[in-house]
Amino acid sequence: MLYGCIDHGETDVSTDEREQALNRAQPLEDTVVRQSELLRERVKELECLRAIARLFDRRDAEAVETLRGVAEVLPRAWQYPDLAQARIVVGGETYATSGFRETPWCQTSALLVGGEPAGTLSVCYLEERPDRYEGPFLKEERDLLDMVAQRLSGYIERRQNLESLLAYQQDLRRLASVLAVTEQRERRRIAEGLHDQIGQNLALASMRLTAAQQLVRDPQTTRAIEEARTLVSEVIAQTRSLTFELCPPILYELGLGPALDWVGEQFEELYGYRVVVREHGPAVRLGDDSKATLFQAAREILINAGRHGRASTVDVDLYNYDAKVELVVKDNGVGFDAGAAAVSTGDEGGFGLFSIRERLRFFGGTLAIDSAPGRGTTVRLVLPLSPALGVEGVVW
Repeated sequence: MLYGCIDHGETDVSTDEREQALNRAQPLEDTVVRQSELLRERVKELECLRAIARLFDRRDAEAVETLRGVAEVLPRAWQYPDLAQARIVVGGETYATSGFRETPWCQTSALLVGGEPAGTLSVCYLEERPDRYEGPFLKEERDLLDMVAQRLSGYIERRQNLESLLAYQQDLRRLASVLAVTEQRERRRIAEGLHDQIGQNLALASMRLTAAQQLVRDPQTTRAIEEARTLVSEVIAQTRSLTFELCPPILYELGLGPALDWVGEQFEELYGYRVVVREHGPAVRLGDDSKATLFQAAREILINAGRHGRASTVDVDLYNYDAKVELVVKDNGVGFDAGAAAVSTGDEGGFGLFSIRERLRFFGGTLAIDSAPGRGTTVRLVLPLSPALGVEGVVW
């Protein structure tokens, strides 16, 4: 009986100790569970931020694709991802997850661009959840939403600035091309004035001087008239040279092929290399502006071949096929780094190539360069034949 009481007492003490131990262990276990849950939430937030950062870093992606991607990624970081949906509203456009709908359980953050409201970023639960810091949302979720909204605002502002810059660059390109066309038309107008007015008057003056010389018998007067005739002849030659330099009449009277032949002959004398011009295919009707653009481009390329390429032979081939004109200028010179020249604006012709490309682009054309040090240069220019590009009834 005594032993039984002793045993019973020992049993009671052991039970109390176990209960006390369990009571002490329970708060620690609850803390571990809570910390584990918080850690899982933080991991989801970090994964969300990393995914969004990768979306922002894709420079080749369209803004629409990036904004949709952010909306798809965002719900994964929330406490109940299966019930969470996201929506971005900016610029009158909406980018949302497929199941998004507005519910009483939503949180929203404003998108600010340049300090001005530009849209909203929202996350909604489709079903009611227990109240936490902000309705069913955690404080960390509010912080995350505001952080993503801030980064998204910066991305949108950068995209808008980039689009404005690209539009401005496009306007500058268009303006430069229009100016180039206007310059060429003005060159033609001045050249025609020199040829039709000044040139003809000088020729008439030379004829009058010749007639006067035949009428006089005084040797001194004859010598004076001869000196005047010589001076007029020099001015006529200079005027003719200036006329062809500004805009050769042969380009509009006979066409692009003969004009290229003529400029080739001029550069053979000037630079000492041989120019071979060949035409392939039937003649086409090419507008005056397009024709002048190709001629001036070929002229600049031939100048580069003489000044920098040190070529001995330059082949110029003119093709007509598939509703477009192709001009290929190939030399056997020293060549150059085509990649560097594409971005160069220095004295070695880089700006000339850039200018040619922009002028061709204005007419819907293209320019391609194939060159490397030691193996010559091939420049390929292509222009479409289209009524929309000002094709006129003027033959090559």
